[in-house]
Amino acid sequence: MLRKVKHYKLAAAYDLLLTFGVPLNIMALFLSGMSTEILSGKQAVGFYGIMAYLYWATVVILGVMNIVQSFRKHKEGDDKYCMNALLILKYGLVLFYVVNYVGTVFVLLIMFVASRGLIIFAFPVVIFYVLMNAAATWLIMIPGSFYGIQVIRFGVKQKKVSGTAAVLHGILQFLFLADVLDTLYLAVKKWGMGKKSSAVVGGLYIFTALAMFATILYIISL
Repeated sequence: MLRKVKHYKLAAAYDLLLTFGVPLNIMALFLSGMSTEILSGKQAVGFYGIMAYLYWATVVILGVMNIVQSFRKHKEGDDKYCMNALLILKYGLVLFYVVNYVGTVFVLLIMFVASRGLIIFAFPVVIFYVLMNAAATWLIMIPGSFYGIQVIRFGVKQKKVSGTAAVLHGILQFLFLADVLDTLYLAVKKWGMGKKSSAVVGGLYIFTALAMFATILYIISL
C-alpha cells in the first residue's frame, strides 16, 4: 500500500496539503497571535501573510505538476495510472470539500438566524465571500479534471466511450459535484476500478445531501 501511495505521490501530496489546509490555517493564526508578544501587530500579520503565500504557492505548484504528469502518463499510454490518479484526486478531496464548503454554508445559515436576518444588509460582502469560495473550489478541482480528460481520451481510443459521450464527460469533469459523480461512473462502469471507494464516496454524497437538507429544514423551523 505504501509503495502504491509513493507511486502516486504528486496526487497524494496535493490531497493531503489541501485537506490539512484548515488545521494549518488555524495553527498559523495561533502562531501569529502568539507572536504579538514579541512582534508588533503589523509584523504578526506579515508573518501570517508569508505563511499563507507559501502554502498556496505550494498548492499551485503541486497542481501544475499533476497536470503535467497527466499528459506525460497519457503519452506513455498508462491508462491505469491516469485512472488511479483521477480517483485519488477526486475522491481524496471529498473530505476537504465537505469540511470546508458545507461548513461554510452551515455557518452562513447560522449567522442568518443569529442575526435575525440582519446579515442580509451585508449581502454584497456575503456574496463576494461565496463567489470567492466557488472560484477557489473550481481552481482546486482542475488538476484532477485533467486526469479525467486523459482517462476520457483513453476511453475513446479503447472504444469504451463514444465521441459524443466524451464531450459530455469532459464538461462534467469541470463541474463541481458533477465531476466526482462522473468519475464514479467512469471508474466503475467503464474501467471496473475503484468499486469499494466509489461505494464509500457515493454513500458520503447521499449522507451529506440528506444532512444539508435536514439542517436547512431545522434552521427554517427555528
